[in-house]
Amino acid sequence: MREYTGQELELAKSSIASTLQKCEKMQAGGKLQSAQKTLNDRRVDALRIALALIEKEQRARGYLDSEISVIDAYIAAQPESVRGLLQDIRKTIRAAAPDASEKISYQMPTF
Repeated sequence: MREYTGQELELAKSSIASTLQKCEKMQAGGKLQSAQKTLNDRRVDALRIALALIEKEQRARGYLDSEISVIDAYIAAQPESVRGLLQDIRKTIRAAAPDASEKISYQMPTF
């Protein structure tokens, strides 16, 4: 398997996070028919695995510290005009609740 650069991994992670967000939005909408829902559910699972594998590779290469997670990929996938605001909100939450854990739930970061 070929070695990917740190930049390639980060771009892939950002693209996957964006696609995952869109698939989760469709999932939450509840308008998918049975076969479409099954396919989308499997796609969401696969995208989450892909993100985890990319982050594992980035950590193994020392590209990431333990603080960086799928939340970073979520923020990176957002329009540039809101990234700063999201980072400020995250910083405020971390200051107020430093022991809170982060995850994606209902297609958005939660703490």
